[in-house]
Amino acid sequence: MDNERRKEIIKRWSKVDRSKIRVVTSPDEPLETFLSAVFGVKRMLVINTDAKGKEHVLRVLKKFANDQGLEFRIFNAKGANVEDIRGDYHQRKKPLYWPENQGMIVVEGINQETDKEVLRAFLYVACMPYGKERLKPDQLPYGSGFVFLAYNDFPVERFASITAYFGDEYKSITWPPAPYTKERVIYETRVAMQNIGQLYEQPFINWRGETRDASQELYTEVIAEELLQANIAKDSF
Repeated sequence: MDNERRKEIIKRWSKVDRSKIRVVTSPDEPLETFLSAVFGVKRMLVINTDAKGKEHVLRVLKKFANDQGLEFRIFNAKGANVEDIRGDYHQRKKPLYWPENQGMIVVEGINQETDKEVLRAFLYVACMPYGKERLKPDQLPYGSGFVFLAYNDFPVERFASITAYFGDEYKSITWPPAPYTKERVIYETRVAMQNIGQLYEQPFINWRGETRDASQELYTEVIAEELLQANIAKDSF
């Protein structure tokens, strides 16, 4: 981006009338695209969020499940044991939270205090062979998968210590992208513009310097570009 273009964007951004911003790109699109690409291909996905972002994430997940004809289940794993996760192996009895048909199981309540054997049970269920023709009592329906809601205390390293596969795949099964990347800044901006009055209170607004990826663009420029694409009225400037 040349210096004149940079100056013009920053100049316009500083004069934005927040009441006249209209979002033309849905903040749901990046997460929907991610789900379309990997759900069903990968049986364990991780969505990084927090208490404020949880409502938005759940809304997108429910919409995606509905559009794809998936059963939608939410399972709180706080205090769960191994049998709660994988069922009674000897009696071939599946857990109550499993869907009857192809479904999406959203899991919350996993943190650093979760027993390692419970984490292992999730990996066991996700990795077991699926029955295409006929659902067996100890198998998830074909095409089903877990979506973990991950907070700051999500046990990534403990999952990875059970199998190197989780560590190797973590980047490809996780949304949103790593902090300080251009893709993450775009995502955060689009979500924040849903409540434009609080846009300037978001932590990412204070990020300084260049994005930590190949583009190496200034955070302010990436945010400004998104605002300019939000159909801001000309008389705002």
